[in-house]
Amino acid sequence: MQRKASRVWQGSLAAGAALTFLALANLGCDMGACTLLACGVPLEVKVEHAGGWPAGAYILEVDQDGVVGSCEFSSPPACEGWQPVCNPVRGWELDLDDCIEPYTGQTLRIAFGGWGAPEPASVTVRVSLDGVEIGAETFVPTYERFRPNGPDCDPVCQRADPVTLTLQ
Repeated sequence: MQRKASRVWQGSLAAGAALTFLALANLGCDMGACTLLACGVPLEVKVEHAGGWPAGAYILEVDQDGVVGSCEFSSPPACEGWQPVCNPVRGWELDLDDCIEPYTGQTLRIAFGGWGAPEPASVTVRVSLDGVEIGAETFVPTYERFRPNGPDCDPVCQRADPVTLTLQ
């Protein structure tokens, strides 16, 4: 009899462990629960230079819906200590894409929107080297709406596919 009681107890223990596992596995899985993800960057423009960035003085100018700002920097861009000098850049930010030393990607990244600024309807990017324009392009993004925290959760965000300006 004692053996039977032991098997019943073992069975109860196994069943209890299984129920506890299922209960713990389902914590936070309430279909109505929302996560706390942010919208992220609505528009990203990458600026690449075919064959690398020749040494010199660069000016990157951005016209976002008629508001113009610019950044000046020397080349080649490098992760360590690279700080472009920028003037009114409300609504966008310039940085190096995938900055891991030694920096070989040679790609600049302009992130638009967020920070309380609206998503741009039109963006023109111009780049000059030593006073000579070496590339320019206008982008008119198409935004898609999405909810990063679930179908019934705020916020409602917009994002466009990233675009690239390749300099020659």
